[in-house]
Amino acid sequence: MGLTAAETAPESAGRRMAWGTVDQGLSSLSNFLLVAVVAHATSRTAFGAFALLMAVYLIVDGLCQAVASTPLAVLHTGHEAGLARATSRATGTALVMGLLAGALLFGLAPLTGSEVAPAQAALALGLGGLTLQDAWRFAFVAQGRPARAVLNDTVCAAVQLVTVAALLASHVTTAAPYVLAWSGAAAVAALLGCLQARVWPAPLGVVAWLRATRALAPRFALETLLVRASTQLTLFGVAGIVGLAGVAAIRGAQLLFSPLNLVYLGALLSLVPELVRVRTVDPARLLYLGIATSLGAVLCVLCLAAALVLLPSAGGGMLLGDTWSSARPLLLAVALQNLAIASTIGPQVTLKALAAARQSLRSHAVHSLLIVVGAVAGSLAHGAEGAAFGIAAGTTGGAIVWWHALHGQARLPRRGASPAIGFEAG
Repeated sequence: MGLTAAETAPESAGRRMAWGTVDQGLSSLSNFLLVAVVAHATSRTAFGAFALLMAVYLIVDGLCQAVASTPLAVLHTGHEAGLARATSRATGTALVMGLLAGALLFGLAPLTGSEVAPAQAALALGLGGLTLQDAWRFAFVAQGRPARAVLNDTVCAAVQLVTVAALLASHVTTAAPYVLAWSGAAAVAALLGCLQARVWPAPLGVVAWLRATRALAPRFALETLLVRASTQLTLFGVAGIVGLAGVAAIRGAQLLFSPLNLVYLGALLSLVPELVRVRTVDPARLLYLGIATSLGAVLCVLCLAAALVLLPSAGGGMLLGDTWSSARPLLLAVALQNLAIASTIGPQVTLKALAAARQSLRSHAVHSLLIVVGAVAGSLAHGAEGAAFGIAAGTTGGAIVWWHALHGQARLPRRGASPAIGFEAG
């Protein structure tokens, strides 16, 4: 059964932004708590394995968003005609991509060693449910019904909470059961998404979907690979040099700063459309709004960093367990990394609002390369601590690239002008 006109009628812009913020916050919080629980309940080696598998998931899910979810939002938001069919094909594409990636992971599990293989096999079994559940979040936004995404994430978080609590009560210390609890909760929420939308995924519609989105999906996928793969695959390079314990230390320190992801993702989600509106009225304000955005994000980082400096050892142990002792020396480096990330938010949202896709993609490419080079060089020079400072140095270099891309444009577009004027459209 398809979507009715009443069901696809959008909510007000303010309500959509509010629900979208709540949904992103709920998703970020549930992931933060899951990683914190695994860090606390398992050994350093087991947590390192979990961190690597989380990196794999983020790459796969990012590609699913680029190929399925983001084109759905861009091409069909606010358009009732054909929305049900597009939603069916997009979610079917996300499901197929998750299943194919899971099959590949399962086939490679025997080759990855006894420490990682069980958790890898668990993720392989549940990857389809994870990608489908995330696709429903985007689908509900495209329908103008982000409140449904909040309900779906709430159910997912509740199921995850119950199953993880049961594992903690049973004193489970290996990563694989926690991966199953996480992916199983997503599978339940993915099924709920089908019932909420009254639309079922269409795996056989993948080819038709790829044809319909061929002008968007490749560029989105490339940018996603640059953004996510550079950061996440850096962990694999560090693991090969300093081992899983070093990865656990870096990931543990980064985990303490992960609440900032809500700030970063919320800015990218809500500020771009607002800056587009400003562009049509007073484009000269865009640069100043971009600077203000970065300053606000930097202030958030400084506040969190100050709180972590004052965090007692007992508090750190409660959050990270055994990983705290090795993660604490890396907090300064990770704070510097997040300061650099925060400073790029303004240029990112401003370039997107100006449709400067080519500059954005170029900046992502250079930024990603600097992170990888910094991480590897730092690992070789000074182990895990060197890797953390190397990542920070690469991110700082990337921030310079972003601001150069914004400042290097000859002029901002005139009032009411096309976004291509003054900024090179991609």
